[in-house]
Amino acid sequence: MRYNISRIIGTIIAFPIAVIAWFISIFAFDIYMFFDLLISAATFFVVYFPTQRLTSRRYLIEIGLSRRDYHFVNSQLNNAQDKNRRILKSFVNVRSIKDFRQVN
Repeated sequence: MRYNISRIIGTIIAFPIAVIAWFISIFAFDIYMFFDLLISAATFFVVYFPTQRLTSRRYLIEIGLSRRDYHFVNSQLNNAQDKNRRILKSFVNVRSIKDFRQVN
């Protein structure tokens, strides 16, 4: 969960900076509105990605995993959740004691 919070932190930091860059490009550069929006979007991505990477890396260092290991563990947990859902669905569909013993 905290790994995903790094995306929110990146957005919280990048959005105001992109708005400031947009205002500066509108009033200081005095170019077309389309280019102002491109400058703002580029500023957002230039600030967002390093911020997101730094905050997620800090969390991964804290828990002692590499980015690759984290993604592997996360994918294995998703697979396990799918299997658990299937098993619980089979428990719900049991209609007799004989079927319950077979499922267990």
